[in-house]
Amino acid sequence: MVTVGELIPAGFRKLDVVDAVGDDQGVALMVEGHADGINGLYNNKYVFIFKFSEGQIISLREYTSDLLVETRLYKQKVVADD
Repeated sequence: MVTVGELIPAGFRKLDVVDAVGDDQGVALMVEGHADGINGLYNNKYVFIFKFSEGQIISLREYTSDLLVETRLYKQKVVADD
């Protein structure tokens, strides 16, 4: 199994929380990340959704650009569908 550390060997140069919204049941963080991937610049945007119960994180969902992950981290190429 490949880990993020292997795909972004130098780690993220910068991770910025640009917005957040939440209540006592959860929070959504909008984050911008900047890194050098194994196949070029990897500057992606994320939404992390944390759900809470009794003061503990019980779930986490991450939303991001699948296309950017595939082309910058997994060396996939975008081709036209003829």
